Amino acid sequence: SDHPERVDRLSLVDSACYPFNMPFKGRLPQLPVIGSFIFKHVYRRPIFRDYFRNEVFGGAPAFNLDRVDAYYDDFTTVEGRDAAYAILKATLTDFSPIADKIAQIKARTLVVWGENDQIFPRSLAQRLASDVEKCQLELIAGCGHAPNEERPERLADLLMDHHLPADEG
Repeated sequence: SDHPERVDRLSLVDSACYPFNMPFKGRLPQLPVIGSFIFKHVYRRPIFRDYFRNEVFGGAPAFNLDRVDAYYDDFTTVEGRDAAYAILKATLTDFSPIADKIAQIKARTLVVWGENDQIFPRSLAQRLASDVEKCQLELIAGCGHAPNEERPERLADLLMDHHLPADEG
């Protein structure tokens, strides 16, 4: 943060924070010229479902097909694909502005990560927890990249415990 004095406690959940070796499926949409076409025109419902089942949720049995289809319905509009592609390009191209600020974090920090995250490797969580001075790392067992979808109760408990003072929790 540019104003660390404004932050008392911080929670980061499976956050993009450091450069890492992106899997092939993640690099494909970033290819010049054809990447945009592939992302905006080739990704159809079966590919989308497969991506969520095997990459986002890491093959977890908690896979909810109705929720994934709802995401697809939002994604499949022209506006949805354009927005998703813009976010992908903006967040996965240069981590240096974020990485340079991590060591400056002084707030009590909770890092929550899916134990089986196949998108952002667990080593990123461990590095983040090591680089932040007052940090607690929580790995959610049996969870992939989306703790908010896969283990929402566990994530909520961790966030509440971290953000509520002990006498209010």
